[in-house]
Amino acid sequence: MAETAAHLVDHVFPPLPVRQWVLSLPKRLRYFLKTNPAAVSAVLHILLRVIRQELLTRCPDAPGNARLGAVSFIHRFGDALNEHIRFHCCVIDAVFYLVDGELRISELPSLGKADIAAIQTPVSRRVLRWFVRCGLLDADDAHAMHEWHNDGGFSLDAAVRIPGWDRAGLERVLRCAITQNSLKAITGALSFGYARPSVVAQ
Repeated sequence: MAETAAHLVDHVFPPLPVRQWVLSLPKRLRYFLKTNPAAVSAVLHILLRVIRQELLTRCPDAPGNARLGAVSFIHRFGDALNEHIRFHCCVIDAVFYLVDGELRISELPSLGKADIAAIQTPVSRRVLRWFVRCGLLDADDAHAMHEWHNDGGFSLDAAVRIPGWDRAGLERVLRCAITQNSLKAITGALSFGYARPSVVAQ
């Protein structure tokens, strides 16, 4: 696990700021995450898609087809070894795109607590819509959850941000993300030429 973290720092992440996004879902939806792999994949896609849209909004010079760079870990258990699936995504605070075949990078300005809270709302709404569309949640129940405090029990934290120069700090964050629970999958990575995470929707 330490070797994996070191590899990501040395060969995957460029010297740019990295923010850790952690998404937890309401207890009512966690059962489906345990039993339905498609639900896990869908939630991860939604989370990264919303983050990408936010990055593009805050990087007006970047074209609409710009990509983000992310490595995602799916944690299966909480600190008390209770079943609690949540999503840890280490996302570079920048977007990547090509101009005449040359890689360009637009770094993201800093995000405040209000900005992060504003991102949580579209994530929760899109996740609930997906569960309704797939017949896993009644539409009336989803509407009621919209009215609950804290976006229906969703929690999105992005307080941890590692500066681009702090490679040791990035390795510690990655090592913690890997060792807290079993590594489920690395869903995105950066090539040296062009960022192309496999889970980012076009």
